[in-house]
Amino acid sequence: MPAFIFSLPFGEGQDGGLYCSLPGHNIPKSYNLSGFFAPDKKRHFYAGILLGFVLQTIGWLAFPDWQGLGVICVFALVLIISYGFELFSKVTGMGIYDFMDAVFSAIGGMAGQGLALLLFNVMA
Repeated sequence: MPAFIFSLPFGEGQDGGLYCSLPGHNIPKSYNLSGFFAPDKKRHFYAGILLGFVLQTIGWLAFPDWQGLGVICVFALVLIISYGFELFSKVTGMGIYDFMDAVFSAIGGMAGQGLALLLFNVMA
């Protein structure tokens, strides 16, 4: 029997990425996930964190007794704003339309909401 059956066919390469040692397969030998996401997506993620944090702060002030309603309203606003910018780019031709930018902004918005909620609950 081949030796790779008894060991994992993936390992860590010298560049810090993963490599595959299965014989006879056209699988890339190295996967380095540090450059997996484009810098543009990282900027949208960080902007989403700021957007979610600021909007959740406003939501916490607007709905102090109804925290659940505030979270839902703020998440809806994060989605609307994130996709709204991309839709504006598509309709006007100003900028580049990329749906994944809106996805990363929304994920960052959820992270920002989580940070804000954690901070508010620790302070309370």
